[in-house]
Amino acid sequence: MNISHKLKHIFIKIVIFFKKICRFINNNESNLKNMEIKKYLDQLLELPQMVNEKLPMNSWNSMVENSESSIPNWINTLFKLAALGLMLGAFWGGLNYLVDTQQGDPVYDMDKPVMTDKWVPRERDTLGNTIDGTGTYVDVHVKDQDGNLQYYQEIDDETGEPVFEDDMKIFNTGDGFLGTIGYFLALLFWLYALVPLVNVVRFAGNEISNSKGNMLQLLLRDGPLALIRAAGYIAALVALFSAIGYTITWLTSINLGSGSNVWGDAGGILSSFSEFSNIGILAIASLLEVSEIFSSLDPEMLMSKLTDTMSEGSIVEWLDKDDLVIVVGAYWNVVVTLIVLFINLIVWKWVYSLGHTFVKFVSGPYFPHKSI
Repeated sequence: MNISHKLKHIFIKIVIFFKKICRFINNNESNLKNMEIKKYLDQLLELPQMVNEKLPMNSWNSMVENSESSIPNWINTLFKLAALGLMLGAFWGGLNYLVDTQQGDPVYDMDKPVMTDKWVPRERDTLGNTIDGTGTYVDVHVKDQDGNLQYYQEIDDETGEPVFEDDMKIFNTGDGFLGTIGYFLALLFWLYALVPLVNVVRFAGNEISNSKGNMLQLLLRDGPLALIRAAGYIAALVALFSAIGYTITWLTSINLGSGSNVWGDAGGILSSFSEFSNIGILAIASLLEVSEIFSSLDPEMLMSKLTDTMSEGSIVEWLDKDDLVIVVGAYWNVVVTLIVLFINLIVWKWVYSLGHTFVKFVSGPYFPHKSI
């Protein structure tokens, strides 16, 4: 009885064990089914990502995700493109500069002589009366160095452009042999000067791309400082090459003209870009204008006192002692340009630090009681 009871008890345990096994298997099958469904659902949800990974040359997401940190590099790329565009545009302007000399001799209007006023000394007759035609200005014909009368060049009624003969001549400037030599040398000289100028634009992009500050520091400190520095260097280099051109003209009488004549529209862009060198002065002038304390102080007027000392002469005669002042003044222009640049850099740094301190105070006002 005792043994049968034990066997019965063992049998019951075996049955319970098998029931547990069956229940476990059923539960696992249900879990497996759920896992399969979840797997397919996950694949469906990940379908956009799977398709995105299969697309060829697809790096748009990474570009957008890294856009904020890549802004300095994008600005650097834009400056490189600007430098390349300026160089190509200036070379195109140089070609147009050459084309302008591919023309015949000027056609003069023989009915329009060049006239000028000439003073006729006063003469009197025996009675003391002024002789007619004396003591006054009279119109006389202008003659060239060979004594030939000069006439105005004909102007086309439709285009308004000067008229030339049909026989084309290379480097025909109308100023003789030295004019032709000067025209060709001016092309080489100013295209040579262009190379360091456009590289200043590249260096500005590199300076901005090396900025280690946050976005506000990039836009309000590092970016403007790079623009001021690049604009000032461009203005200084243009002034330096102009001074060298004046020197060559004074020593040889060969006129090299100005870079804007050779560079075309690119020269106008460079000239406009150089205006950024005055950002610092404009900023402090705006602050003082808002303030009622120093509203009468005009930094732009004070700066103009310095720039007024710059030479504005553009016509230099060969070995003329009076024109030597223009040549020396051209080199003084370089010095003044650099002084204005450094003043603007200092002022902008001060304006930025002032604004930065003010923003910090507004965000967390405090009274400096420890320093009292």
